[in-house]
Order: sequence, then structure tokens, then C-alpha cells
Amino acid sequence: MSLETTEFGKTGIQVTRLGYGAMELRNLPETHAQNILNLVLDSGINFIDTSIDYGESETLIGKYISHRRNQYFLASKCGCPVGNVKEHVFTKENIEKGIDQSLKRMKTEYLDLVQLHASPSKAVIESDDVINNNKIIPKNNHNFSKLKTICSTGSPLSKDGFNYVYNNIKKDVHLASISGGTDIVSCFVLGNLFQPVIAGEIQNRGLGMDVDVFNEKGLSVKNEKGELVCKKPFPSMPIKFWNDEKDKKYSSAYFEKYKNIWHHGDFAKVTDYGGF
Repeated sequence: MSLETTEFGKTGIQVTRLGYGAMELRNLPETHAQNILNLVLDSGINFIDTSIDYGESETLIGKYISHRRNQYFLASKCGCPVGNVKEHVFTKENIEKGIDQSLKRMKTEYLDLVQLHASPSKAVIESDDVINNNKIIPKNNHNFSKLKTICSTGSPLSKDGFNYVYNNIKKDVHLASISGGTDIVSCFVLGNLFQPVIAGEIQNRGLGMDVDVFNEKGLSVKNEKGELVCKKPFPSMPIKFWNDEKDKKYSSAYFEKYKNIWHHGDFAKVTDYGGF
């Protein structure tokens, strides 16, 4: 099968536009995980994203497809709990331990992409000689003239994070926080080239996503923290779970809190600028 590919940033590496998020491996029997991982590669997908946080996903990747390592681009996360650490910690030691653990688990000598699995503030990153104390200023050592967009995923990037990018990487880059989920293979909220970038905010709703924030009474609220919802069906919405009799688990996961309204389980707020 031939899938459409695109260049990953300006690396020259071609990745399929359709990737695989390995978070869903964490609760599967090993035989299912083995079949899925090999089917992913057999279908032509060459981008796999995982994390220490995703249960045994890294171990399963190493066990069942490490012998096919030249067939896929591998992305993982750092700052995750490792060893006796029970929470996300962005110290130099924990980041290095996490990367070493990921390499061993996935039986690979390199990761193509390492991501911070959260949005730590600049102060947090600087506190243990990770970035600023080493005086790492990427724009002084690299040519970013062709860099157009930087995306950060998960919760909105902190204001310190925005400032770091614009001060030390590039002033005229589009810095976009994005947030969605593996289950929807998409983003509920994301960046928009035609809107102002506000530090600490995600710019707008995704195309085709009727996203809102509800309070406990199911009323739409603004400038007030509440539950992220999507009020209408959307193009990439999953329609059922495997082995889910009468869709009980599916309904409980997404539609139990607000009748016929997708409830994603994320805490959010709509701002005066229309951002999140």
C-alpha cells in the first residue's frame, strides 16, 4: 500500500501523513499488539509515536518490530516518571534516564524525535541546567531561515515557553500549541496562521470541530474553567470500541456526562480572544 508522505520539518525525512499513536497498546493482549504493530508497517505507515507513559508500548515496540527499525520514524517523550520518580520531572538527570530507558526498551540506538511530555515553564527547565543555564540559544548555532511553524502538543505552552522560542529560536515563526487525542486522530484546538499568537493560549478550534467549554450544568461558559466538549459529530470521530457490547463503554467514555455531546475529559477555558 502506498500512503501519501510529507517532509518532516526541514529534515529531509519523508514520513506518512497518517501515523500511529502507540498509546492504545497499553491495555491490549500481547498477541493483539504484535499484530497491530506489524499491520501498521505492512500498511505503509512509517511514523510511530509513543511514550514511557503509555504502559508497555515501548517494550512491545522493541519486542515485535525492532527488527524492522529501518522502516519507521520513531518519536517518544521525555520528562516522564522513571525509576523512583513518580511524576513528570524535567531535570537533566531524569530526561537522560528516560531517553536511555526508551532506547533499551525499544531496542534501538536512536530516537528520531524526543518531545517534552507536558509544557514545563522556562523556570522549570532552567532549574537544573537543562537549557538556559547551559546558555543554549539555538538561533546562534543553526539556520532557521526556512522554519515556518513550531507546534507544541498537550496543554497550552506556558508563556515562558513562548518567550523562549521567540527570543532564542526565531522571532517570525508561527508557534502553535495544539491539543486533541490519539482516539480522534486529530486536534480539537490548534494554531491558525491568520490569527494573532497569544502567549500561553491555543489559538482556535480545529476545522470541523464545534468545540466549546461547559460548566457542570451543561451550559456554555467563557472566561471560566470547565469541561472541553464537542457539540456536533466531527469527521474523525470514532464510532465504536472493539468488543463493546451495545456500545456501553463507548457511551460511558464520551457521552455520559452530557447527553449526545462529546465530553473529552479535558479542563479548559475560552478566552476573550477566542483561544483556549
